[in-house]
This record gives sequence, structure tokens and C-alpha cells, in this order.
Amino acid sequence: MKKIAIICTEDKPVPAVEGGAVETIVENIIRLNKKKKLANIDIYSTANETIDVEGDENTRYYFF
Repeated sequence: MKKIAIICTEDKPVPAVEGGAVETIVENIIRLNKKKKLANIDIYSTANETIDVEGDENTRYYFF
């Protein structure tokens, strides 16, 4: 299985709790991968106190 790291360096976090086009696209990639299980994805994103996510077997979140 492939490994992908997505580094979100913008001001808005992933999941897109504050909106944002790129953040929404990343969320869609995560949803599609959850269904198809094509890759292991690591998401590096800015932290936000409203985010409450649990990674699944193919997605892990790291907040900074």
C-alpha cells in the first residue's frame, strides 16, 4: 500500500472546520481513501480547539 503525507501549512486546519478550498479537497481525498483503502495517509495540520477527529486504519492526524 502506498504512503502519502499531506502537509497543510495554511492558517486553516484539516478537517475544514474553518472552510477553505484546499482543506475541503484534502477532506474529500480522505473520505475517498476511507472507502477505497488505496493508501496510508498522514495529515499534518494546524490545531484548532473545535477539531475532534479520530483517524481510521488508513489515516492519521498530527496537529501542530
